[in-house]
Amino acid sequence: MPGATTNVIIPSSPARQPVIGSAGGTCLNISIESGATLNFSGAYTLNVKGDWTNSGTFTAGTGTVAFNGSAAQTITGVTVFNNLTINNSAGVTSGNNFTVNGVLALTSANPDATHGALDMGSYTLIMLNDAATLMGTGDVTGIVKRQHTFTPNVAYQFGSQFTTVSFVNTGTQPSELSCHISLGAALHGNQAQ
Repeated sequence: MPGATTNVIIPSSPARQPVIGSAGGTCLNISIESGATLNFSGAYTLNVKGDWTNSGTFTAGTGTVAFNGSAAQTITGVTVFNNLTINNSAGVTSGNNFTVNGVLALTSANPDATHGALDMGSYTLIMLNDAATLMGTGDVTGIVKRQHTFTPNVAYQFGSQFTTVSFVNTGTQPSELSCHISLGAALHGNQAQ
C-alpha cells in the first residue's frame, strides 16, 4: 500500500488494474492514465495528500476520496466521485468539471475571503443525485449545477450547507439549476455587479 509521500501512477498496460478494497489507502499525487482504471470495492476512503489527475476511468462505488494535504491541491480530469472530502486549509482547485453524487464534506475553512475550500474556477461542480448533500464549514466557489428531479418544498444545497434553494409546489419543477457562487461583500439594493 502506498503512503503519504508516494506518487501513484496507474498505467493502462497491466491486465489487472488496482482496486481500493480495504481501509487505509493513502498517496501523495495520483494519476490515472488513459486506458487505466481505478475502482472502489466498498465504502473505503482513499486519502490524497497531493494532486489528482484522471485521464482514465475511475469508478467510485460507495467510496470516499479525501483531499487532506497541507499545500494547495488540484483535481484534474472529468471524474465522478461518490463522496468527496476537502480537508485542506490551503484549499482544493478544480481543473475540470466533475461530479459528486453523495456527500461533499467541506471540513476545512475557506483558504481566504474570496476562494472556497473547493474552488471550481471556471469549471462546474455537478450534482446528479437529488440526495447529494454538502456539510462542513467551507464553501464551494464557482458554478454548482444540480441536475435531477426537484421535489417541491425540499431545500437543495448549493455551495454550502447553509445556502439552499427550494421550489414551491406550483407549476412545472425544473430539471436542472446552476448557481454561480462567489464570496465577498454582499450586494445591497441596486448595486451593479
